[in-house]
Amino acid sequence: SPHSHCHHSEHHHKDFSHNETNESRVTESDINSRARESIYPMLTMSDVMRIVMDEASNLEEVEELHYMDALNRICAENILAREPLPPYAASIKDGFALKLTKEQKEYLESGEEAAPVDQQLFKFDVIGSANAGDSAHKIQLGEGQCAKINTGGPVPLNADAVIQIEDTIALEKNERGEDKSILIVGGSGGCGGGGDKSSSKRRIHLKLGQDIRPVGFDIKAGECVVAKGTLMQAPQCGICATVGSLRVKCFKLPKVALISTGNELQSPDIEHLESGQIRDSNKSLLKAALKSNGIETIVDAGIANDDVNSVLSVFRKAMETADIVISTGGVSMGDRVNFHIIFSLSISIFSL
Repeated sequence: SPHSHCHHSEHHHKDFSHNETNESRVTESDINSRARESIYPMLTMSDVMRIVMDEASNLEEVEELHYMDALNRICAENILAREPLPPYAASIKDGFALKLTKEQKEYLESGEEAAPVDQQLFKFDVIGSANAGDSAHKIQLGEGQCAKINTGGPVPLNADAVIQIEDTIALEKNERGEDKSILIVGGSGGCGGGGDKSSSKRRIHLKLGQDIRPVGFDIKAGECVVAKGTLMQAPQCGICATVGSLRVKCFKLPKVALISTGNELQSPDIEHLESGQIRDSNKSLLKAALKSNGIETIVDAGIANDDVNSVLSVFRKAMETADIVISTGGVSMGDRVNFHIIFSLSISIFSL
């Protein structure tokens, strides 16, 4: 990714003007005496990418952005959760939050060997409701009492478990048609309820803490939710909103210069081409590819003619102003301009 691996120069581009001229060390004899077959092995794309990434260094400049403006940027810090998620014990099911009696707990602790129990043992009085957005302090349950609760609602602080509504039946209703007392007839914790609800005796399956997401179940306070070096995408923006990290430090985007080479190249807006000329399309392709990867600052560094000094001059200016320079051409076996020869004999000019 050009965001996370790009050339870095000290603030940030080398000034060649005081110690170098535009004159190349490459002579016509160097060009003409080149090997008739390339001495450079053909590389696979995976090898090319490995070499580029091994030789590149990170941009260290950082800027702070609103988290929604950080999309497709590289995070420059570890983002930590300030609070746990959920910040309160929350119900996983629609049903009832229960406060068990001593007898109910003893029965549940007796294990699977216990005989079916009279269902009246698991009768509860409904004293209120706990909905999403309510305070967990709203309801104080007594033994044998319960509160109607919806998925995501805050579980009363002293509740022992949540039973899904499918595992209950209404014994009494008030004048508004709301449950006044309920009977537990199941308790598998699964979906859809369980078994024959008409039987007067049956085994009740219920566990302490059932269907309750405790505080910090998803994210603990201080937990790293986005690591430094992560590409900020939709999930990362969402988690920043979740933990309230509205300002995010990101690495600055690189400035990229594009160079084309060849006497035959002309600007795409040329209406009529002369004989032997073609329009420069590679630069447009590369510019579009860079934009599609979120690069904002793209410099057209021009077209270098098939002349050694022209190539060096164009490259020198590009490297003074950009973090990354991308060029096309100059790698054939022809007798005009060969980048391998030029750069190998002018290496000090391009040593950063």
